[in-house]
Amino acid sequence: MGILAISKESVEQRTGRCNRTGPGICYRLYPKMKMLPLIPEIKRTDLSNCILQLTNFGINIFDCEFLDYPPQSNVLYAIQFLLKKKLIYLKIKNGNKKYKIADNCVYIKNKNKGYVKLDVDNKKNSNDASVSSLLDNIFNLNMKIFITNYGKIINSLPFDANLSCFYQDCLSNNVSYYGSMLTAMISLNNYNFIKNCINDNGKNSGSGSDLEFLINLFEHYLISENKFNFCKEKGISQKFLEKACNIFHKLNKKKDKNDILILEKVFSDSFSYNKSIKEKDGSYTHLESKRKVYIHPTSCYFKKSEKQIVFVDVLCTTKEYIRIVGKYYP
Repeated sequence: MGILAISKESVEQRTGRCNRTGPGICYRLYPKMKMLPLIPEIKRTDLSNCILQLTNFGINIFDCEFLDYPPQSNVLYAIQFLLKKKLIYLKIKNGNKKYKIADNCVYIKNKNKGYVKLDVDNKKNSNDASVSSLLDNIFNLNMKIFITNYGKIINSLPFDANLSCFYQDCLSNNVSYYGSMLTAMISLNNYNFIKNCINDNGKNSGSGSDLEFLINLFEHYLISENKFNFCKEKGISQKFLEKACNIFHKLNKKKDKNDILILEKVFSDSFSYNKSIKEKDGSYTHLESKRKVYIHPTSCYFKKSEKQIVFVDVLCTTKEYIRIVGKYYP
C-alpha cells in the first residue's frame, strides 16, 4: 500500500468519502511528527508546472505575492529543469550588463549585435557570468522569465511538463504510436500495472523491460474481444485501461514504424534527471537528490545488473520504490 504524508488538518478538509469511489472504510495512521504540523503544499511540491503556467500567463514569479513563499531551492530546481528542457529562457540585468540564458548558454547584450553568445572560456570574459554562477545568484538579480514556443506547446498538453516533453520527443523520433501508449499509461498514475510483470509462480518474469511490458499489455487490451475478462485475468482495473485508451486515441496521430529500442532511448533522455546509480547493497542512489531508492520486486529490472537506470517517479511504502524503470543510455 502506498504511504502519503498528511496532517490532521489536511484530513479534516477531505471528510466524506476520503477519495474513495464507493462504500468502504478509511484508516489513518499518523507519525507523531506528522499529525499536527501543516506544511503548505507549495513548500513541498515540484514547482515546474506552476512556474511554466504562470510564465505562460505573463506573470513573473519574482514579482508575485504568495500566501506562503516556496523554498528558494524548489524554485531554483524548477527553473533549472525548465531551462534544460528549453521551455523557458531568462533575461537578467546585473549592473550595467544584460544577460540572456537560453539553451543552457549565456548570451550578453551587445549594443550593435543584440544578444551574443558568451564564451566563458575566453579570458576576456573571465569576469562575466556562466549559467551556474548566474543561477546561484538568481534571487539577488533583476530577472524575468519568458516562455519559449516549445514551452507553449508543452503547456497546452494535459500532462506534467516532464511527461509532455517525453511525448513530444516521441513525436520527433517517429515513435508516436508506442509513445502515445506509454504516455497514456504513465499519466494515469496507477501503480497496479507493473505488478503484472510477475508470472504465475509469483516471481518476476526477468525478461524485457517495464516499457515493453506496458506496451504489450496495452496492445493486447486493444485487440481483446472480451475486455472485462482480460482485465480480470490480469488483475487490472478496466476503468483505468478505458481511460488510458481514451487518452491514447486523442494523442496518437499515425501508426508509424516503431522500435522499442528507440523508445527506450527517448525515455532515457526525457527522464535523465532521474538518473540513478546502483550501489553494492542492490539499492540505487538518485544522483540529483542523493536519496536512496529501490526497484520494486514486480519490476522487470528487479535483481538485474543494470548499473545506471532512469525512472518516472517514486512510490513510498515501506521503502522508496521507483516506478516504471528504464535503462540509462548515455
